Amino acid sequence: MNKPLLDVKGLQVVAGTRTLIDALDLQVHRGELWCVLGPNGCGKTTLLHTLAGLRAPRAGSIVLKGKALADWPVGELARQRGLLPQAQHDAFSASVTDVVLLGRHPHLGRWAWESAHDRRVAHAALHAMDLGALADHDVTTLSGGERQRVGLAALLTQDPPLLLLDEPVSHLDLHHQVTVLEHLRHPCAGDRPGREAAPGAGGIDHERGGAERGLRSSGGGRTLRRTHGLRRRLRWNDSHRSG
Repeated sequence: MNKPLLDVKGLQVVAGTRTLIDALDLQVHRGELWCVLGPNGCGKTTLLHTLAGLRAPRAGSIVLKGKALADWPVGELARQRGLLPQAQHDAFSASVTDVVLLGRHPHLGRWAWESAHDRRVAHAALHAMDLGALADHDVTTLSGGERQRVGLAALLTQDPPLLLLDEPVSHLDLHHQVTVLEHLRHPCAGDRPGREAAPGAGGIDHERGGAERGLRSSGGGRTLRRTHGLRRRLRWNDSHRSG
């Protein structure tokens, strides 16, 4: 088997005096789409932030593409993993296209401007997220669902091998939930907007739609349990809804 894209061993994540995740072992390979399930407050978002390198774990190791996460320089790390947060906050006005183009900045030199290729990648991501008609709109005037799709388009434009998604279809209507989940599966299968014959990505998602593998927690510091064949075999009840 190929080496994992993400290799996590013995991970312990805490918040204050609470242990949210304990002794988690996880391997994510290219082409896999995982989801994280559990009640509110069990540590799903905190886990994603830890895997992104935004906070340090209490114990354990996180290895990305064979290299310890903490050893990646910031600029290189931004080309290897991307994080979609739960909410987007815009301090200034900017066009939708300009916001999506921010995803290309990790690929640019210090004084470089976006190339024609960068713009093609951004425009392909805009159309993949059904945002072509809003390309010139001010991002501060968008609805919550439209802004969420802009964030997804920027992540696709960033084009990292590892996608970390925190409630990616929150605020979206049913039509766009289906559209977005279909496109999220495509990068993991090797079909990237704006690229030809791209390698598959791996993804960890705070939504259950489209995932074949899952991590499920009841909270209280219990070790997350792995569930395979998620779409076919997982049965839902109120205590296992993602929150």
